[in-house]
Amino acid sequence: MITKITPDLVEKWAEWLDHQPKTTALTEEQMQTFVLATMHESKIEANEELKNDILNGGPSMERLFYNRVKACHTYTITFAVALAMASITRTPGEVTMYANYLQYKAKKMGKGLLRMQDIGMHILPYGVFSRDTMREAWDRQKCSHNLGSDNILDHNEAQGTIEIKQG
Repeated sequence: MITKITPDLVEKWAEWLDHQPKTTALTEEQMQTFVLATMHESKIEANEELKNDILNGGPSMERLFYNRVKACHTYTITFAVALAMASITRTPGEVTMYANYLQYKAKKMGKGLLRMQDIGMHILPYGVFSRDTMREAWDRQKCSHNLGSDNILDHNEAQGTIEIKQG
């Protein structure tokens, strides 16, 4: 278990995750969401009603994903990415893990904004992480309770090496 927070903890965690297979096939519904989000990304970004629903509607994985990235990370995503990523996450923990993983990938790619093309062609082109991999990833990011949150992914100071500098 992690007992000291250092600026490279999330990067090390994400490096491990990045080396795990991303070959779990999307369900038909998830694939449809990814395809539609990719094909209609500009229309989604221009749809104020849809964006308002994501930002201000009731609880949803889309809202959780979008707001997690906005509040806790130094990269941004389109609303289409939030829709697609929400389709593959089942729990707030998975949202947190994928949001952190995308931070790592955004930094590696030198991109402050991730679009559907980035997700589909470069980050998750062949599938997603298995549930077993996500469970192991969750266990790998646990830290001592006396550090505050017991999840390194909730510690901003653990993301220093993958922070994207603005300017």
